[in-house]
Amino acid sequence: SLIRTIIGGAQIIDMVLLVVDAYKGWQAQTTECLVLAELTSPKLVVALNKVDMFPEHERSAKLEQAQQQIRQRLANSKFPNAEMVGVSACIGGEKVAAIQAAMNNMTTT
Repeated sequence: SLIRTIIGGAQIIDMVLLVVDAYKGWQAQTTECLVLAELTSPKLVVALNKVDMFPEHERSAKLEQAQQQIRQRLANSKFPNAEMVGVSACIGGEKVAAIQAAMNNMTTT
């Protein structure tokens, strides 16, 4: 299983990158990954993904809110002060908007 493989290789894990969907927030699988991180790594960085899903005029405030929620989840872990970074595959949502426009064009023609 994946968990056995991870624990078996734990002595070579230097850091865990925990990817959390900033738009959806903490999920059940996030908890599972945090438990594995606590067992296997001395360091954790949180990547808050999909920040482009927030409207641009609200992005900063929504990202701060997501960071606070994650910080609450990490408070009782061994990573209460983990660094958090907002990331996105398409900053500003340009690619998402382009795909959405193309799909809308396909449904109207």
